Amino acid sequence: MIITTVIVDDEQHAIDILAGYVNRTPWLELSGTYTDPLQALDYITSDLPPMLVLMDVDMPEISGIKMAPLINGASLTVFTTSYKEYALEAFENNIFDYLLKPFSYERFLRCMQKVKSELVLKLKPENKELNSFFVKTEVRGKLIRVLIDDILYIESKLNYIHINVNKESIKTYLTIHELMEKLPKDQFIRIHRSFIINAKRITSIENGQVKLDKQVFIPLGRSYHDYFFQQISPDILSNKKDLI
Repeated sequence: MIITTVIVDDEQHAIDILAGYVNRTPWLELSGTYTDPLQALDYITSDLPPMLVLMDVDMPEISGIKMAPLINGASLTVFTTSYKEYALEAFENNIFDYLLKPFSYERFLRCMQKVKSELVLKLKPENKELNSFFVKTEVRGKLIRVLIDDILYIESKLNYIHINVNKESIKTYLTIHELMEKLPKDQFIRIHRSFIINAKRITSIENGQVKLDKQVFIPLGRSYHDYFFQQISPDILSNKKDLI
């Protein structure tokens, strides 16, 4: 990750020191330096804001404390200042860190490592819920998309898996364990050595069998009995003994 960085300080020598620190740090890229905080604000709040702002507190026209709330939330802000008395107010304005001048490169680097960790976490894509997947079929070169909610049950037969969906049975070479890893654990339950069912499609449970939509009956294996009822227990409104 390359972190685009802007320095805002009304003293050029302070900018020069910080710019040297930024240039020494491989994952930082200096996008701009400003002695005028208002000019900096125009850039920082643009359509392409920097990822990190290194900003002094005591500046003419507008202080860092007053400027911080105006900065686009896409940028992390670190104060670089000689005044320790602003620290509490700074953190109340969601400043990420507070570097008290003069600070060494080692102190700067520790701060930048925290910045990097924060941005990696912030920019990490959210895990999207899987709603479908492709499987190879017995027909060479053919893939079929399977919609998860359309699955009624899955059956293991010898070296094959049969995925039974609303209108057909799809035969694939996957193992039952490989398929279970792809399926939402709160929706699909293994109730027999050879069967996984879609819990959303259960219509009744009786006589050691689980009835699904389409008048399909799946045997409830003895060794899976307790696990099955533990999984569906939140949906049972009456005493479990009445259903077993």
